[in-house]
Amino acid sequence: MLLSIIIAVSLFVLIPLGVRFAARKTLNSFIEDAVLAAEKTEPGRAPRPSHELAGQFEAKAVLLSPAEQRFHQELKAALRPGHEISCKVRLEDVFQVKRGLSDKRQRHSLRNRIKSRHLDFVVTNAADSLIVSLVELDDASHRSQKAQATDRFKDELARVSGLKLHRFPARARYAATDIQASLYGDN
Repeated sequence: MLLSIIIAVSLFVLIPLGVRFAARKTLNSFIEDAVLAAEKTEPGRAPRPSHELAGQFEAKAVLLSPAEQRFHQELKAALRPGHEISCKVRLEDVFQVKRGLSDKRQRHSLRNRIKSRHLDFVVTNAADSLIVSLVELDDASHRSQKAQATDRFKDELARVSGLKLHRFPARARYAATDIQASLYGDN
């Protein structure tokens, strides 16, 4: 009888403890493997995942196109003290569907119009993130009818929201003084 009690206790108490210990050891070895892999990668880069996404996506080398980089440099020089730039900001980060619309379908449809689009640059007040200006750099991709319709939508969205959207044609060179005059009305 005593032997059966000891066997029962070991089956219900000791074996689950052993499973938990083994699971913890497996988790610890997983963490150690991840740390070792991270140490072998380039600074600023995560280890290559062994996941199906690895064959479907890759990181872009740069965030801004060469034209956007040139413009960004002059835009930085044109800013007043206390202002800063955010790049490639989603429309949904700047605009939202008005609260109080009771029709779920309408809210969803309106949100879909802004959720996958972005603005090239947003100028904000560094102290409180207050939006100062919206900036679009219009390159050759803005010539298609679809892109022009999107541009009109962004223009109207900014207008009805009371924000200023400034458009600049893509060029080989920009002058910070011209950008500043457009942004702040310094004529």
